[in-house]
Amino acid sequence: MPVHVVVNHYFKEENDAVNEAEERVSQLKGEIEQMEEEYPEELNDTVTEIISKYIYAICPKPLEGEKDVLETYLAINEKGKIGKEKREAIIAKNRNVFDCLSDMSVSAIKYRLKEVVNYAALPDDTIKLYKKYIDFNRELADAKTDVKQKISKLTKLVVAKYPTLQESEIKVWLSTTNGILL
Repeated sequence: MPVHVVVNHYFKEENDAVNEAEERVSQLKGEIEQMEEEYPEELNDTVTEIISKYIYAICPKPLEGEKDVLETYLAINEKGKIGKEKREAIIAKNRNVFDCLSDMSVSAIKYRLKEVVNYAALPDDTIKLYKKYIDFNRELADAKTDVKQKISKLTKLVVAKYPTLQESEIKVWLSTTNGILL
């Protein structure tokens, strides 16, 4: 029996789910393309670049001298008591910079330094546009994953069904189609 016959006869619900998921992917692609056509200058970068611009536009505005303070803090090489005292002195002298950090780990400080270096204010409407574009692209990625999972599930069901088909079922199908392979 042809695969489409098995799918349509035994797994119509699962096949409908695949079709609906594929339709959602098409819909999201259309919405993204429409945004790109409507805002060609703002959306002419890759999604990754737009995410980066968005992140650096919404991060806290750098404080005066923050870059130098963070670089100085990270440049301390001494270990133990000497290094600790130097770091504490920088923190005490620049409380305003370090109070803004959610955590004092080296990775958090490096991340904040990266935000400071790359900070670029954008108009609110551009930030909103980027947010919407990023959300659509994330939703599209999720929808594509959903399609793959649904197709995989349907494929496994069909493969498992073939060995269980009875000769009588195949004869009934052939008789209803007059032996013509549909």
